[in-house]
Amino acid sequence: MDLGKQLKQAKAMYQMMLESLEDRSWRYHADEENQRVAFSVSSHQIQMQFLMSVETEGQYISLLSFLPFCIGEHQKVEVALATSYINYSLINGHFDMDLNEGRVLFRMTSIFDGSILSKDVIQYMIDCACSTVNRYHPLLLQMSEGTITVDDLITFIHQN
Repeated sequence: MDLGKQLKQAKAMYQMMLESLEDRSWRYHADEENQRVAFSVSSHQIQMQFLMSVETEGQYISLLSFLPFCIGEHQKVEVALATSYINYSLINGHFDMDLNEGRVLFRMTSIFDGSILSKDVIQYMIDCACSTVNRYHPLLLQMSEGTITVDDLITFIHQN
């Protein structure tokens, strides 16, 4: 696909992202130059931070949520095992862990190469990411604090 068409599609997807957030009456910070949108969502448990961006070259939308804590050196292996186990149970999206810094993030992407995604797809991405981060953030935080083990997390996944 030529660059002009890629740019046109990426701009249309960026506008669709903004409209999806506006339809919800959510506040957000738009970075038009980089085709990024930052927003937060509060649940009864946590406040989640999200960064949604359009990647022109790869022709995809990316939705990221960095968990607001770092994993200590003594818990990294256990949390890495937990994220692997969580990812195996997920249908969409996945958790990534930077073993050097101990940072954990949730990532979800949708490719739009040759098409334009609907608002429903973007709304689904947001809902799915919010639900997943809200569900697993407390468990990963407890693991980082050493108050639960990977076996406790596996039990939780099997019971829910």
